[in-house]
Amino acid sequence: MDSKLKRGRGWFGDSRRHAEAGRKGGQSTASGRGQAFYSEIGRKGGRSRSQRASKKSSMMLDDSEI
Repeated sequence: MDSKLKRGRGWFGDSRRHAEAGRKGGQSTASGRGQAFYSEIGRKGGRSRSQRASKKSSMMLDDSEI
């Protein structure tokens, strides 16, 4: 066994098992919460991302006026 796989916690390069675990978790969440849950978190994430982008662009404009 590679020493890289022994240390700490996490996946450490085993992308196949990592993908499988993510898929199982996503399927479990989808079956338990449904499509409305994903719509809601997507909307929240988009709103947050938009606010950060507009804040960053306004900061950049303020710096260029100096």
